[in-house]
Amino acid sequence: MKTTIISLLVFAMYAMNLVHAQAPGKFNYQGIARDNNGKFLSHQKLSLRILILPTVDSTRPEYEEIQSVETNEFGLYTIQIGDGEHISGTLDKVSWETGNKYIHIAIDPKGGSDFT
Repeated sequence: MKTTIISLLVFAMYAMNLVHAQAPGKFNYQGIARDNNGKFLSHQKLSLRILILPTVDSTRPEYEEIQSVETNEFGLYTIQIGDGEHISGTLDKVSWETGNKYIHIAIDPKGGSDFT
């Protein structure tokens, strides 16, 4: 009986050493694309520029990438941030532990690089 308890304790301590916080490699994000009049950009290919910012008013991103997506009938798109064309920074170097991060999404409704 003592051997079983000791074995379980050793296993639990080993397992605790294996489990530690890690920065995400990718994470899911959904958005709805609309035009200036609020109408859905339905079934449209878009380019997105994704920025992860350290503060709400920051102009210097910790991470930046570009992705191409196609919306559904409601203008909905789903992406994995971290899966796009890398522009600057690395997702695993974002200082997640320092507090809130802000995601800024810029869209080119024509699928190019004229982001608004």
